[in-house]
Amino acid sequence: MGAPLRAAVLATALACSAAFAAGDPVAEREHEFKASKRANAAIKAAIARGDAATVAASADELAAFAARLPSLFPPDSRGGLFSGAKAEIWNRFPDFVEHAQAFEAAARALARQARETPADASALRERQGRLNESCAACHRAYKRGW
Repeated sequence: MGAPLRAAVLATALACSAAFAAGDPVAEREHEFKASKRANAAIKAAIARGDAATVAASADELAAFAARLPSLFPPDSRGGLFSGAKAEIWNRFPDFVEHAQAFEAAARALARQARETPADASALRERQGRLNESCAACHRAYKRGW
């Protein structure tokens, strides 16, 4: 990587970090959604290798994210150049909260399944499928491009 490209990457990273540190709700929720995507990928990989402890821990992370999800969309955070959030989030906020609660319930159910029947990969995959459907249902309603 050449020096100009390294400088551009560093400048972009610093700008993103500064926006996040300054309490930019759009940057904060983008950061949180990326973390949730990593947790979901960790769940899939953990199921494949029979690691129920990681499934449970990652599902707990997703449940915690889901619980704080509505707070990541304060009224003054509409729009944003790179935000995928539709205006319907704020126009139909109680329904958005219900979607977040369904996501939290699905994540908690997956964590519970991983703790109660850790060797049942089929049941864990089914629970992850339900979790993913709860994500997709919210994205269909409230994310641009879905």
